[in-house]
Amino acid sequence: MIGAPSPLDLYVTDILETLHLSIDDEGLRQRVGMFIRCNGYKNVLKAAKNASERHQRSPLDDPWAYTVSNFNNNLAQLAHLYLLIHWTECGLRSHLDLEYRGLLNPNWYRDPNNYLPPERITGFVKDKALGLKWHGGRRNRPTNG
Repeated sequence: MIGAPSPLDLYVTDILETLHLSIDDEGLRQRVGMFIRCNGYKNVLKAAKNASERHQRSPLDDPWAYTVSNFNNNLAQLAHLYLLIHWTECGLRSHLDLEYRGLLNPNWYRDPNNYLPPERITGFVKDKALGLKWHGGRRNRPTNG
């Protein structure tokens, strides 16, 4: 008796059917299966649906190659976006640091009372949605002297 197909086999079949490709091409099934194992079914399915929609508008020579290209291109664009967001965050943090240096002093970050008043901590502790557990303790760093 042959066992039930594995979830991966079902995923591969779903992707190939989405792309209107033969589910009997064993080489293609292996490539699709490897791609799904490496990148996740849901993300590959999204790329396959995009390729299928594109194929309906104008025929593609190789829908699977288009799916892989689409998937990889989206990753590259997301990596670029991540880099831009990181640069923006660094710029904002630098600007904040310069502002606080001007308002307070160059070592403003060493005393939490400068930027996190006790009433804010009380608000954090009381906010059950955050799920924080405050263990008390000293807020101020011990001084050397």
